[in-house]
Amino acid sequence: MNCLVWRILNKLYKLVWITILITPFILVPLAIYDNSYPLSRDVQSHLDYAMTLTNATDIRQELMIAYKNLEPYHGNPCWLFPTPRTDFDYIKQKLKELINTTEQIEKMNLTQYAYHQYIRNLKDSIQKINDMLGDASFWRTFNPTSAILIVIYFTIIIILLMMDWDIRHKIDDKLWECRYK
Repeated sequence: MNCLVWRILNKLYKLVWITILITPFILVPLAIYDNSYPLSRDVQSHLDYAMTLTNATDIRQELMIAYKNLEPYHGNPCWLFPTPRTDFDYIKQKLKELINTTEQIEKMNLTQYAYHQYIRNLKDSIQKINDMLGDASFWRTFNPTSAILIVIYFTIIIILLMMDWDIRHKIDDKLWECRYK
């Protein structure tokens, strides 16, 4: 019976190592999916599409959809060195300014050079907002909780590596004894 226990412990020890090494490959994609994907899908995709358009009315519609989808996000997710660049309220303010600018551009004549220049400038501004959203999205994923979990994870690995030699030898010695009893 004693040998069976040591065999089970040997299997469990291997299972613990496999679990510890596989865990980040499961949890990291889930964290990214949970934190970054909705923002990318609901807001950044509309901004990307708006940059491909050439009509101010169509651009404004896409910007309004992006603004509406950005409503649930507030504050600055950057906890290390917060800047306006990563502040959702600031990004919403800039997006609202672009929507208002687009309303003014819609009133212009489509054949004017200024209309096309404003559209180019508008697309540059949309790209800047999209970049700011990318930065804010990163900080939503890399929050204090995930930073603490990363430190805990690597601490556990270091502790287990330091103890591995002793644990491994203890289990192997007992299994060796079981074979030759």
